[in-house]
Formats: sequence, C-alpha cells, structure tokens
Amino acid sequence: MNSAQQLPLAGKTVVVTRGKEQAKEFSALLTQKGASVLLFPALEIVEPATWEECDSALEQLNGYSGIIFTSANAVTYFFRRVNERKKFEQVTSCTLYAVGEQTKSVIERCGLQTEKLPETFSAEKLAETIAQSNVRGKRFLFPKGNFAKEDITSILSKQGAVVDEVTVYNTQEPPMNEERQHLLAEIEQRADLVTFFSPLSVVHSVKQARKVFAAKKVAVIGQTTAAAARKEDLNVVLIAPRSTAVAFADAIEKFYENNSH
Repeated sequence: MNSAQQLPLAGKTVVVTRGKEQAKEFSALLTQKGASVLLFPALEIVEPATWEECDSALEQLNGYSGIIFTSANAVTYFFRRVNERKKFEQVTSCTLYAVGEQTKSVIERCGLQTEKLPETFSAEKLAETIAQSNVRGKRFLFPKGNFAKEDITSILSKQGAVVDEVTVYNTQEPPMNEERQHLLAEIEQRADLVTFFSPLSVVHSVKQARKVFAAKKVAVIGQTTAAAARKEDLNVVLIAPRSTAVAFADAIEKFYENNSH
C-alpha cells in the first residue's frame, strides 16, 4: 500500500459548493487528507446595485452601538467599502458581533476583535445573545446580503433596538452553461459526498440539478443549512460541529472512519 492509499479520504470524491476563492482552504484540507475535490460553486457573489445605503451609514458610524455580521461575505464586502471610503478608524469605535467562527476569523484578519460568539452559530442565536444586554434605544448596523434572513432585525427590534439593514453584496444563481453541465455529469458519476455551507447554496444547487444532489450523501455546516437540505429531501449524513474549514474537514474524515465497515 502506498502513502496516498493510506490517507484517510483516499478514494473519496467530495463536492465543494463554495466559490473558487472561498473554497481554497477547505479544498486544500480535503486534498491533504487524500480526497479528490470537485468544485461546483452554487452561488455567485457580486457587489450591490448601489452603495448609497451603506455609504450613508458609514457617514453616521459614531451613532451605532454595534455592527452585526452574519456571514464572511458581509465582512469582506463591508470592509472593502469601508477602506474605499476611508472610514476604518470610525469602525474601530463600534462593538462588532459575528455569527460564528468563520465570520469572526475574517473580522480578525481585518485587525479587529468581536464580542463573544453565541453558543449556537445562527442569526437567531446571535440576536438573542446581543439582546441579553439592555439594547433598548441602541442603534445597530447590519451589513448583509440580499437574501439574509431578518431574524436579527425582528428580535432586536422587539427589545427596543433600532437596526439599520444595508445590503453590501448580492447573491445570485450561476448561469447553467456547458462547463456546469459537464461538472454535474461528473458529480453524478463520481461524487461520494456533497458539502454545503449555507441554505442558499442548497436551494440553488437543487434548483439546477435536484436529481443529482438527491442521490448523494450530504454534509453541511450549521443547523440552518441542515434544515434547508432536509426540506429539499437531501440525505444529510453529517453536520459539522463548528463552522470552520478545519473542523468541517476533520468531521468528514471522522465520518468515513466511523463508516468504513
């Protein structure tokens, strides 16, 4: 037996549904464990049609008690605009909140710290965690994607807070072209496991190829993504214990170790 065959995911083909840049770390970890990786981006992330709302909020940063992030994309696109508008110093005076470890790590790469994470990584739990302190009369900025759920706003509003939502990126379904059709054929023939990182990635993938994905084992990050996958009748065999690439890759390795017989 050669060294490649001894790797824990040798002989397994894993589909990664993130965009090329976002998928780099996770794909590399899977490859190091011996897996073959098929990259099938389920989402396209683009700038919003207008930055007007965001720019207006950036002019009023000293009026916010905190800024709330529920995705790594929101952090990336928000801080890209912050730097373009030269507002980084003003952001440092705000308390920052992150939904989970992955979002937190992107904020930390910007040189900033966040408040303690919620025990369960979901927008609802993050809002409940923030609301544990007295938020009545406080104002929060919520940079988000165009499909972000409104749990944050509704929960905090009921506690007397004001939440200003600003769209900092748009998520859209990638067009079905010849390359994607070839990828789907390869997934149908070869894939052992399909990984999803968000509910929307589930929805878009199933919309484009329900039959292909319904026939595969599925692994996800987070209970919200798991619920979306089950709603689409996908076979969820694994929910990663933590929302990091390392934890997800390790969980997949453990899954195959426990199901090798």
